[in-house]
Amino acid sequence: PNCAGALDKRQVRQVFAGYDYSCAISSTERLYAAGSGSSSLFCEDAGASAERGHPILVDFDALEASRIVAVSGGREHLACVTDAGAALAWGSSNEFGQVGHGQPGLQRVRPAAVQGLPAIYRVVSVACCEFSTVALLASGELYAWGANDLGQLGVGDLEPRYTPAKVGASVSAVPFRAVAAGHQHCLASSASGRLYTWGSNRHGRLGLAS
Repeated sequence: PNCAGALDKRQVRQVFAGYDYSCAISSTERLYAAGSGSSSLFCEDAGASAERGHPILVDFDALEASRIVAVSGGREHLACVTDAGAALAWGSSNEFGQVGHGQPGLQRVRPAAVQGLPAIYRVVSVACCEFSTVALLASGELYAWGANDLGQLGVGDLEPRYTPAKVGASVSAVPFRAVAAGHQHCLASSASGRLYTWGSNRHGRLGLAS
């Protein structure tokens, strides 16, 4: 292990290892990133160098007034949570609806609030699969959107969602306290300490006997 010198003068509160990039949130609640996540993920200037060998401030106009407290990301998108409990997302495309801004498309998507989450509850955390996203609300509910070809959204079918859909009718009354995501699967722990898994079970990653 080596110290990331570019952040020597900043305290880091949270880290996230992405597909081919890395993210860190400082004690001042600013988001930094390094790697080949492309300029579409890291800054307003789409013509900037795609690879960053040292952490830089993720620099978008829409993030200037936001304090970031949690972050996750997929292959082509990032999602974060602000101190106000809002979920923001952006990416180099929204082909599968993974950004949660409504209409899917191949064009670049800049940071904006995810559409369709219940306004009454704060977002606590987010977790991203390759092309999908799941959010944990303060109510303990889970909402997911994006690609769903392997059931990674946990909504009972294999259709993609372009805006958030509540996870699992079978667990609709279960309050959750943590969620994590892999390439094409998700895990969540309930308030009572039980583990729930869904999505691709390749290599037995869901931990299910079947």
